[in-house]
Amino acid sequence: MTVSIQANGVDLSNKFAAYVSGGNVGTVTAQTTTHIEHSGADLNTLFTALTYGSAQSAATGVQSGGTDLKNKFAALGTCAFTSTYNVAGSYTETIPTGVTSMIVEVWGGGGGGSGGTGSGCGANPGSGGGSGGWAKSIITLSGAAGKTMAIVVGAAGTAGATNGGRGGNAASSTVSSGTFTITTMTGGGGFGGSTASGGAGGTASGGSSSTATGNAGTYQGGASGGGAGVVGTYATGNPGGGGGGSGSTRAGSAGGTGKVNIHYIA
Repeated sequence: MTVSIQANGVDLSNKFAAYVSGGNVGTVTAQTTTHIEHSGADLNTLFTALTYGSAQSAATGVQSGGTDLKNKFAALGTCAFTSTYNVAGSYTETIPTGVTSMIVEVWGGGGGGSGGTGSGCGANPGSGGGSGGWAKSIITLSGAAGKTMAIVVGAAGTAGATNGGRGGNAASSTVSSGTFTITTMTGGGGFGGSTASGGAGGTASGGSSSTATGNAGTYQGGASGGGAGVVGTYATGNPGGGGGGSGSTRAGSAGGTGKVNIHYIA
């Protein structure tokens, strides 16, 4: 994976590479006749300091357009990428070559919102569905390239029908062993809203790092009453569905589907 280093839209990656190519810091001397400038500032000093480990302090405070470039250079050699599943169904994830760890996050689907009730002065909005539970595991990988994990993304809870129809409960999402052994992680689906209450949030289990119950929907909360998705480390779960508007002719809304997010680090 190529990491681009830019300063105000100018790609500096190739210019910087000239100073460290072949692992020979001596090439810096040959390159000093080439002036790399941005906004009138000569950046050669910065590149030279970053190449010679003993001269790192010389790069302190060197900026381009107000941005300290040292942190951007640190991105070289760092490789991280993500696999995301957010459509209901079953999948197989193959662990790629060259990664050393992964952060796995699982969210259940969101429950559906209920339909509105009544009419005139007695009209009430529907209740929101709860969001799915969340589980997270941080896993060190060794000799895992090419091995697989089984993934299930939970379906959303269906919308409640008019005249107070209850919202559907959502399905759970899971990550479990394929040829790679992993403790099964489950993000439980949120529950549908009803004329009596907002839907409860889904539970969670199996996360070695963190778990959290989904957020409950709001009783008679109307369109904005769905429980908010749980905020994870690299993504956020989908919310529960909102309730229908005031009156028996207003249906609720479906919840969001579940989600699985796998963040690999090389």
